[in-house]
Amino acid sequence: MLRIIGHAAYCSHLISHFEVFFSGSSVDNALPLFIFVVLQSQYIVLEKKYSKAKKLLREFQQREQDLLHREEFYLQLLQEKDTEYNALVKTLKDRVSYCYSEVWQ
Repeated sequence: MLRIIGHAAYCSHLISHFEVFFSGSSVDNALPLFIFVVLQSQYIVLEKKYSKAKKLLREFQQREQDLLHREEFYLQLLQEKDTEYNALVKTLKDRVSYCYSEVWQ
């Protein structure tokens, strides 16, 4: 993505220089104009790629946040189940201990 940003910035920089060059002179040479048009079209393509990359990045960041929230939810649920399980085990141990003490007394 940084590579796309660098190319877009470079093309933008070149386009601005060509615009200054063409606005200040009456050059009839077709080559600089062709180069300008090519650079401008490359810049447009890079801008589209950059926009798409930004959109994908936002989507992935949103997915990551959703996954983190889901993970936190399941972790909390697991902790609640663990607490419930430990309480049931303690109750069972108490009952066994009570029954064991009744039998031996």
